[in-house]
Amino acid sequence: SQQTEIIDWDYCMVAAGCNFGVFHKWGESLWFPTIHEVARPEGSWPHIDERFLEGRRRHILEEYAAIQKLNEKSATILVVGAGFIGVEWITELEHF
Repeated sequence: SQQTEIIDWDYCMVAAGCNFGVFHKWGESLWFPTIHEVARPEGSWPHIDERFLEGRRRHILEEYAAIQKLNEKSATILVVGAGFIGVEWITELEHF
């Protein structure tokens, strides 16, 4: 097509097959817990110790709460990727 299409969204999730966060100093990723103690203070979730099951559980619950807020305002969510993580997330969002 010769016409540019613009797609608006409130939340974008790219699940394109990489579990290493290339834009973060420590390679932090939402998909895997931050386990190195020296990386935690500089991480996106320094208040959560994901080395333990309870910390990982709290992080997941925080993410669900953020998505629930998006749902309450009828936000649009864009998920990019059709691998395991992308399909899992879109299924969760559809049946949340």
